[in-house]
Amino acid sequence: MSEIASEAYGEAVARVLAAEFHSVNQEPARSAVAAAVAKQHANPDPGFGFIVDHPALAKWRLYQDDRRPERVQIAGLGAQGAAPEDRINEALRAI
Repeated sequence: MSEIASEAYGEAVARVLAAEFHSVNQEPARSAVAAAVAKQHANPDPGFGFIVDHPALAKWRLYQDDRRPERVQIAGLGAQGAAPEDRINEALRAI
């Protein structure tokens, strides 16, 4: 397991999400994702949650990875099935 600075981790997560969520490619969403994830990485909070898609939809959320509390995972709540969730989480674990 390699260590990564919190800001770099936040940016890396934003890049992974931008590949799946067009809105994360745009500001201020990209910066908001990166900042929230960097904060979680630096100071893990078990109650962490971040809506990735449109707030009115709220089908995709980041939350704390139970295995590595400083890291995040994504959950698709009634969204497009397990395949996108698995693919995104695999990419997040690879960071």
